Amino acid sequence: MTRTLSFGRIFHIPVRLHYSWLLALVFLAIGMIFYYHGTYLWWEGVHYGLVAGALFFLCMFARAILARILVPRAFHVPIKSLTLCIFGGIPRITEEDARLGSEFLMSIVGPAVNLVLAAIFYLSFSIMSIEEITPLSEILRWQYYFNLMIALFNLIPAYPLDGGRFLRALLWAAGQDLNRATRITSLMGFIIGLLIIITGMVAIFWSSQWFTGPTLIFAGWLLQEAAWAMRRRARVRNALRGLSAQYLLTDDYTPIKEQLSFAVVRDYIINSGQRCFMVLDEGELLGIVTLRDIQIQEKRWSTTTVGELMTPVSKLKTAKPTEPIASLLELMEEFDIDQIPVLDEGKLSGMVTRHRVLRFLQARAILKA
Repeated sequence: MTRTLSFGRIFHIPVRLHYSWLLALVFLAIGMIFYYHGTYLWWEGVHYGLVAGALFFLCMFARAILARILVPRAFHVPIKSLTLCIFGGIPRITEEDARLGSEFLMSIVGPAVNLVLAAIFYLSFSIMSIEEITPLSEILRWQYYFNLMIALFNLIPAYPLDGGRFLRALLWAAGQDLNRATRITSLMGFIIGLLIIITGMVAIFWSSQWFTGPTLIFAGWLLQEAAWAMRRRARVRNALRGLSAQYLLTDDYTPIKEQLSFAVVRDYIINSGQRCFMVLDEGELLGIVTLRDIQIQEKRWSTTTVGELMTPVSKLKTAKPTEPIASLLELMEEFDIDQIPVLDEGKLSGMVTRHRVLRFLQARAILKA
């Protein structure tokens, strides 16, 4: 899924936060203003909404760790990255690394975590509200509703929801084709998302459900977006099946030395038309200089070296010659990068660029048309 923010690493796995969480916090704050209208001041409603949103995020964060990180690790399945979205976490696992048992267990553990949390919050609310209902007990009751609704919503057989993940695993086991199972269940996710949006619109215009309706529209929209992204990824993977990085390698780059000052190479970098330059030392990649890196003040041109401007290789996304092209394209889209250097035993073999891969896909689509 695109439009994400970096959220650090967990167990050395890059974690990204989907923008839906920011929208959800705004939605909750506005909802709480109306819910507490006449009981508390508007700014208190916003405060309670943000607290409820933060607590719900912690619940979903715990769910993602248990169901999307620890379960695959138990099956020795490597996770490339994890995206946290409002209805759960979406791990990026390549087809080559996927395991049937891990897929089944992930689809079960996710809703189970939410149901357990819902029971805990309901019990806490019941105990705290014996004498009177306080704002804190109200927040706990909302957490009960949130976790219960997420558990039930995830039972829908639409990928990437847990129900869809379970169905995908069944289709995978029956047909021995994970890519085809992904395309089928993600298409179901798109269609079901559209139906949920229509239901939300009906709830607004026919029943005046001004909270339920927008909630359904929001949920259907997010499901549609996630399902379409998964379907697109599966189709691209199918088109690039069997192709490794070495197949689309390019050496269309200029090597430069890290000792050179920026003043010496500035004009060449700007006028070359190239987007990046490899900083090499006897064939070993030290880093990359891109057009984004050269935005420095003129007074620093003569005193700044290429080595100071470059992004060091330790911070780059790199690949081996045998790595699948599809995985590299997903990596470039996820982290918004245009090229990935390909290293063979520490030496630079070339690089794979997003432009080159997309041109290849376009040419293949035309030839198959």
